[in-house]
Amino acid sequence: MARKTKEDAQATRNQILDAAERLFDTQGVSRTTLQAIASEVGATRGAVYWHFKDKADLFNAMMERIEWPMDKETLCRQDPHSLLLKLPPLVALRNVILECLRSISGDGQVQRLLNICHYQIEFTDDMSSVRERMLQAHKNFYERHLMAFSHPKVAPKLKHGFCPELLSSVLKNAILGLISTWLLEPESFDLVEVGDSTMDLILHGAGLDPALARMEDSSACPLLQHKPLTGKHASDVSSAH
Repeated sequence: MARKTKEDAQATRNQILDAAERLFDTQGVSRTTLQAIASEVGATRGAVYWHFKDKADLFNAMMERIEWPMDKETLCRQDPHSLLLKLPPLVALRNVILECLRSISGDGQVQRLLNICHYQIEFTDDMSSVRERMLQAHKNFYERHLMAFSHPKVAPKLKHGFCPELLSSVLKNAILGLISTWLLEPESFDLVEVGDSTMDLILHGAGLDPALARMEDSSACPLLQHKPLTGKHASDVSSAH
């Protein structure tokens, strides 16, 4: 029997991840065994264990195959050439959120993986690392909002009774809730359009003029494009995850 090449091993690994994504999405994570994943690709369970130490390891590898919308913004902020760094805080925040919503609504794989995370997983002890990863993503999302609303050109304009922390929490939960609702029935509303209106309503309620978060032709501006990072910038991003 010919020895498998590195390319063969990588192809098998990708097939296992593809099968896991399909089965997790259709029958749930807890109800999908490693044996079922192996059978889906015509391999043995030992072959699965050769690539992944357990289901949580496989799950995390599956999630890491795509560039998550919110991770793009982190990379941009580490890129000294990013247009995002040159924008007013509310304009940058609005465009980051809308670009993330566009990425979700326009990418079927991102939608499947988000659906798995929201509706097809039980956070049992063996999946605790997955839960921690999601909580960290939510924390990063909140802190991104807080950075904008705490800016010295924004915070003094907040209506009495509002503070940057409260507003950041409200917007974070509104957008995450919007995504969760949309995943159940994507055809029911336009995620980007409703997300945009949701931000306007929240900003207006907090005493901020929504126009402050807009710039001409901002919807066509590729804010979340970034150059590959090297050296210190790349290590900073790696340590953040």
